[in-house]
Amino acid sequence: MFYPLSLFIGLRYTKSKRNNKFISFVSLFSTGGITLGVLALITVLSVMNGFEAELKTRILGAIPQAVLTNNNQTLNDWENKIPPLLQIESVKSVEPIINSEAIIQSTEQLQGITFEGIYPEYYASEVVSESIYAGKLENLTSRSYHIIIGRSLARTLNVQMGDKVRIISARGTRFTPLGQLPSQRNFTIAGFFDVGSDVDKYLVLMHAQDLARLIRIEENQITGLRFAFDDPFDVLTWTPPDLATDETISDWRSTHGELFTDRKNGKKYDLVIVVFNHSGSSL
Repeated sequence: MFYPLSLFIGLRYTKSKRNNKFISFVSLFSTGGITLGVLALITVLSVMNGFEAELKTRILGAIPQAVLTNNNQTLNDWENKIPPLLQIESVKSVEPIINSEAIIQSTEQLQGITFEGIYPEYYASEVVSESIYAGKLENLTSRSYHIIIGRSLARTLNVQMGDKVRIISARGTRFTPLGQLPSQRNFTIAGFFDVGSDVDKYLVLMHAQDLARLIRIEENQITGLRFAFDDPFDVLTWTPPDLATDETISDWRSTHGELFTDRKNGKKYDLVIVVFNHSGSSL
């Protein structure tokens, strides 16, 4: 009967006759040690694979997986750009977004944030939308100046539903007789989400047109088009669209690539077990 090599070696040394009980004990002990080691390795690999899946869902599912923008970070006529982009293989959705950084200030605390101006009817991040436990995306309407923030950020700022906070943006700075002043405005807390990752500490959602007014761009302009893929790792193999001279595409590898370095580089790790016979030579 044909046996695989590994099974043949195992059966040979398991069934072989031994006159020395000490050698039999050592063989049994070694077999048990290898069994426990492989069991521990399988357990650790399962945990790490589950951890990677959670990271991919809770982080890459909440942030832009790829963004198309231009040098000025102001896209016009973006409605006509979306249909052809949706035809690209692996692309699940394309949505308009205004993305920038700012400072949010409550009566008790000051915190740096990343805010996203969205159109609720286009918003496709299920990870964030399904994690909203107070309020809803529909509360983000133009000229309402409402925002939805993460649970961790709410705790840092010590704010509740309906509280007012001030958002200060360096983009949109204006010159006055008193000097250069950043753009700022009061916003009302209209909801909270809890993704369960670092996103809860810095992400703030608001209506795109409210954010456009804050950073002083046209209301019909956006800073970029946000891509979502069937699998976030598809950015490693997808074929980007043809771009205009001043357009660029960046993806999550530039901001969160260090969390998935091994997968990004395509590294694989193999387990090698060397079995020694009683004389000490390898088989």
